Amino acid sequence: SVCLLSPCLLVSGSKDKTMRMWDLRTGECARVLEGHTERVWAVAAGGGGRRLVSGGEDHTVRVWDPSTGECLKIFKEFSDRARCVSVSLDGRRVAAGSRDSSMRVWEMQQEEECGEGG
Repeated sequence: SVCLLSPCLLVSGSKDKTMRMWDLRTGECARVLEGHTERVWAVAAGGGGRRLVSGGEDHTVRVWDPSTGECLKIFKEFSDRARCVSVSLDGRRVAAGSRDSSMRVWEMQQEEECGEGG
């Protein structure tokens, strides 16, 4: 999966469990975001480029700060891989769909902090 974070930055999800931010001017990897324990199936940008969201084979949806590469939050409600993710225009909600045939919408304040068991 890929998404545009800005006119010059593309984000990709990969089977190597990472997301990579690509500088479109140079074609080089600008940052690697690590945290998923399995393949990253979906990526989305939101909040005016201030947040990235990823969905993975590890059944989690994660919220990231693209400026630091830090994982901020983890949603763990799926029983199968998270296949698609989206962020509301105002950046307050995250929506995701899973291979378990369910969809979820979360308020950004509902999720678990990455440092707390994530």
